[in-house]
Amino acid sequence: MGEEKPLSIDDVINACSRAKLSNNTLSFDSYGTSEVRFDTINFLDSKGYTLEDGEKIINSLKKEDLDKGPVDNKDPTRQKHKLWIFKKYYEGLKLYIKLLVYKNGRCVAVVSLHDDR
Repeated sequence: MGEEKPLSIDDVINACSRAKLSNNTLSFDSYGTSEVRFDTINFLDSKGYTLEDGEKIINSLKKEDLDKGPVDNKDPTRQKHKLWIFKKYYEGLKLYIKLLVYKNGRCVAVVSLHDDR
């Protein structure tokens, strides 16, 4: 399978722009575990957003939205994958978005998406 290459912000933005729920290149679970974070789902539900709205948010990320990254993943089972943290305004609300981009930039997992607290 090979070692994952370090990703640049351009790689991450490219991955985000083409990530789709329909072809499993975008997931709202914790790195393929089927464990959707409750804070993300509760946030989406509270705003009347669907996972498809979440997809639009991820697809619209730009370099200027990057807040931190790449940062080390504290999860010992996923330390080889760096995290990328974005802050973006969407429909007048400032969002906090934490992503894990893996498979050499081919897949995006939304670790967290909610209002910026």
